[in-house]
Amino acid sequence: MNAMPSVWYQVAANSRFLRGLGDVDAVLDAARIRHCAAGQVLTQVDDPATHIYLMLEGRARSYIVTEEGRRLKLRCLTPGEAFGLQALLPSNATYLLNTEIRQPATLLSWDRGQIHRLAMAHPALFVNALALASEYLASYLAAQVAMVSQSADRRLARVLLGLSRAIGRQCENAVELDMNNQSLAEMANISPFTASRLLSQWQREGTVRKMRGKLLVQNPQRLMPD
Repeated sequence: MNAMPSVWYQVAANSRFLRGLGDVDAVLDAARIRHCAAGQVLTQVDDPATHIYLMLEGRARSYIVTEEGRRLKLRCLTPGEAFGLQALLPSNATYLLNTEIRQPATLLSWDRGQIHRLAMAHPALFVNALALASEYLASYLAAQVAMVSQSADRRLARVLLGLSRAIGRQCENAVELDMNNQSLAEMANISPFTASRLLSQWQREGTVRKMRGKLLVQNPQRLMPD
């Protein structure tokens, strides 16, 4: 791969998929840079999992389609996030989610053969992929549970509680989540404006604290009062 701009290099090197690697450059050198237009679908449910992707710029979203034809949005993908992780599984693995580019994007991609060889040389790739897959599962479960709630505030509260229990990192007097407003809104099936309004309200009440790209849930028991 040709030398990439320093801003892209920093995004990739600091991504959770490449965290803990002793030789990040060796993994990046094996990648291909792809430019994608809005609306392009890179992974589809049940298609062979042939590539892993890492976002460098732009936005994408992952979703599944229900039997009724409804799109259940699971996650907003931003720079530094990886998807298509099923390519690390055996050769008959298929994608579990659809992934659509929402804003013109630049990505890194590795084909199945490349990523398997790299993972054998850098076992941290397997560990990181497992951690990210667990987050996807937690996002799916949180979205499913939120669907049973009628009001917007209870749907968002259920998403926050589910994610806090499944993938939250315990820090001093709070649980930290790597989530932004857009991702939370899509999982709760509410608008980004509503999500921002509710989070601002909960921040004033001392229930959560918003940070750049992160959220601290300080009093989760207050999100779902009896």
